[in-house]
Amino acid sequence: METQVVLLGQRGEIRSAKVKSPLSLTTITASLKKKEEATLLGSYTWKAKTLFLFGYLDGKDGQENQHHLPAPLEGITFFGDILVIASTSPTSIASAIPLKTSDYELFYTAKLEGEDEDSEAESEAEAEAEAEAEAEVEVEEEVEGGYGEPEAEAEAEAEADAKGSSLTPVREHILNS
Repeated sequence: METQVVLLGQRGEIRSAKVKSPLSLTTITASLKKKEEATLLGSYTWKAKTLFLFGYLDGKDGQENQHHLPAPLEGITFFGDILVIASTSPTSIASAIPLKTSDYELFYTAKLEGEDEDSEAESEAEAEAEAEAEAEVEVEEEVEGGYGEPEAEAEAEAEADAKGSSLTPVREHILNS
């Protein structure tokens, strides 16, 4: 039995490959056609999978891999080909699943553009929390400025009435947010 994987060729090409199962460093090293044992270079979580990258940190001049990987592996020089294995487990290649070159390209584009499902949800949550914090700061500033006191609130309502609005600045902010 074999598992479909992606091979990031040394010259920058992306191609499909197969590794004999069960997956092990021996079968991975054999697929990379090197004598030295391959090393786990890093992993990425993407969608419901983890992508494990295997290859080499040492090599001869001229054998540098031309692929530019997303953070946190960006800027690191790798040598020879890099084998990418997808797994449903975040900690093991034993649950390997087929990985197509088109899936790898989608992953790569998403990581470089910052379009990670988890980070999108986090960004939305952060934006909401930031907006709430700003609203709280504005409310606190208005209270400190005297709007929290009955006389000052009455003055603010009178000013608002003169401007054509019966809402206090605090209420106006909350309703307009």
